[in-house]
Amino acid sequence: MSRVLLYSRVNPADGGGVQAVVRRLARSLRGAGHTVIQAWSTPDPGADDWTRCFPLPQVPGTAAPRSARSVAGACKAVVRLAAALGGFRPDVVNYHFVTGEALYFAWLASICRYKLVLSAHGSDVLRPKPWDAPLLPRILAGAAAVTTVSRLTARRVIEDYPVDPARVSIIPNGVDCDFWSNVRGVRLAQRPPTILAVGRLHPVKGHDVLLRAFALLAGAHPHARLVLVGDGGFRHTLEVLTAELGITGRVEFAGQLGPEAVRARMAAARCFVLPSRSEGLPLALLEAMAAGLPVVATRVGGVPEVVDESHARLVPTEDPPRMAAALQAALVDSTASEGLAARGLQRARQFSAADADAAYALAYASAITANSLDPSGLRTPTV
Repeated sequence: MSRVLLYSRVNPADGGGVQAVVRRLARSLRGAGHTVIQAWSTPDPGADDWTRCFPLPQVPGTAAPRSARSVAGACKAVVRLAAALGGFRPDVVNYHFVTGEALYFAWLASICRYKLVLSAHGSDVLRPKPWDAPLLPRILAGAAAVTTVSRLTARRVIEDYPVDPARVSIIPNGVDCDFWSNVRGVRLAQRPPTILAVGRLHPVKGHDVLLRAFALLAGAHPHARLVLVGDGGFRHTLEVLTAELGITGRVEFAGQLGPEAVRARMAAARCFVLPSRSEGLPLALLEAMAAGLPVVATRVGGVPEVVDESHARLVPTEDPPRMAAALQAALVDSTASEGLAARGLQRARQFSAADADAAYALAYASAITANSLDPSGLRTPTV
């Protein structure tokens, strides 16, 4: 059995897909007999005995000019990180959602004698922050293995950075269909006309486009409501836009909710919408499909690898009228929506959380023994 450190710089207090993947993976690996620590850059409100906080500053000279103070701070952080890694002695460090701070783990890999596995989730490599972008080629090229959640993300990693294809494999996000389908609401046609979106409130998630689309159909559907589950720094901007569009009383900002509460919201909604500008392979989309909801989604990133027009209503990004038309169809055409939901559920069952977790374990074993991934051993759902 291996000793594995799972690390991510995303905020563990947010309920995003990366956080869900890391937590589920930690539980699964421990259940299989591995020794696992999950670590974050900020404190985790749900921390247990196997959770750590390793604050890491931005690499000097990236987001701000290099200074003696920033270099000293980075050196102190590296020393603290090296001490923590020396105490745990991981065989593998798996860094999820690749940012510039992964460079610290790359520097220490040979000293602390572990293999660095980088897991790209989408916008980290598709739309990196300006201060991360210059570092990513060096970070990705130096990893023992790189996993991605979609074919598109894998192609971009290989072509844009570039990375040896032999070290890149696809591990699509997996969903626990038993959990998400466990609480089923009444038939879609009998539910109130509630449109549900789940995701962090960030510009890349496209909630501003969704609000404009909802405003276009609100007049024709006076009882329709839009529920936004999630939180983030874009919330105030979205609340201001909601007021400007005159739909404040029709939109609920539900905040961050746990999985059980999200599942209950899905059981009460008539449709789910994913308005993103960029995605790797959205976990919330799979969860909604597993919950039996008809889906409206933008045709971005890895979304077309999961669904086509037989599973969901797909629309272009940045197009409120097209999104409004798809949402209206989801509200009024219950027969078509029931068919899409049924086929979507069957499709979601092809993306197993257990298979994804097993693929990560295989990736670690391959990195330890061969310093590269054997793509033939990893299962990729048929598209």
